[in-house]
Amino acid sequence: AVPSLAPSASGPAPAPATSTTATSHHAPVILLADDQPALVTVTTHLLENMGFVVHSARDGQEALEKVRALKPDLVLMDVRMPVLEGPQAIQAIRADEDAAIRAIPIISLSGQPGPADHDRCLAAGASAHLSKPFGVKELDAMIRRFVTVPG
Repeated sequence: AVPSLAPSASGPAPAPATSTTATSHHAPVILLADDQPALVTVTTHLLENMGFVVHSARDGQEALEKVRALKPDLVLMDVRMPVLEGPQAIQAIRADEDAAIRAIPIISLSGQPGPADHDRCLAAGASAHLSKPFGVKELDAMIRRFVTVPG
């Protein structure tokens, strides 16, 4: 009876043979980890209008938990957050036992001037860094480096 459990535990039934249409692809998921409610609200609205599914986290520990639960296509990670700062959360993601989680692109976000946060985050394993405040075009260009924008 044990071998018969494996196929049913592997997930849902195969999708119908409509994979040639663009609509069969899931919308990319972005996790936005930032403790500034206004930035989260505005950026979430922008990303959802671009066609992404957006989840948010208020601190680095919550971000780490959500990365493991959701396995998003991209993470936007603020540097300075409560509980667990961005660089520590990035290091934990890069050290995860799941190779798929370790491979998730992470764009660090910082409102601090100068190269210190940029260098700290890249050293921790961030894929790229974006300074706040950032513009729509700047965010769009950065995301396109790692994820195909829907539509």
